Amino acid sequence: MRNSKFKKIEEFINTMEKGSVFAVADFLDYAQPKTASKTLERLSKSGMIEKVVRSIFWLPDGNDNGPDPGKVADALSRENNWKLTPSGETAIHVMGLSIKKPKIWTYLTDGTYRSYSFGDKAIYLQHISAPYYEKLSKKTSMLIQVLKAYGRNKLDSTAISKIRSRYNESEMKRAIEESKHLPKWISGRVKNIFEGI
Repeated sequence: MRNSKFKKIEEFINTMEKGSVFAVADFLDYAQPKTASKTLERLSKSGMIEKVVRSIFWLPDGNDNGPDPGKVADALSRENNWKLTPSGETAIHVMGLSIKKPKIWTYLTDGTYRSYSFGDKAIYLQHISAPYYEKLSKKTSMLIQVLKAYGRNKLDSTAISKIRSRYNESEMKRAIEESKHLPKWISGRVKNIFEGI
């Protein structure tokens, strides 16, 4: 039975795209957490995959850059059932408004304060207890953090165009609705970005 579960997990990983990052929690359809964890550890020791941080692994892509921090953050979110939202420079980069990668990838979370280091990369999780945060959709949360990172400075037409390209009509309407109870400069900015939808 153990060999069967090991084989299924191994076969599933073989279907993944190179550079994929995954968590123990991603394999609970195949095995119990302890078994899935032991299987991934064995595959890591065999050289098929590499361990990033506790319970998080990746399928090397042949480059020496290591795993993408954004993918690692997503895997941490799935593993721990945390809501993570990019903030500061990380939010600006993830939104596609800057090609400069942050030295420390910073996220707001409803979980605990944590920091992770792997290779020359680092992720910092900052707990936020604002009640409204838990109710916001992921896309709205990220947009708000982008606006906060920019401050009250106006976004130029190129930035606005890039933001709009990442939201479908439903997400735009939801962002406008969800931001209504936030400070007026934020709700007004959100509405201006998506006006005319």
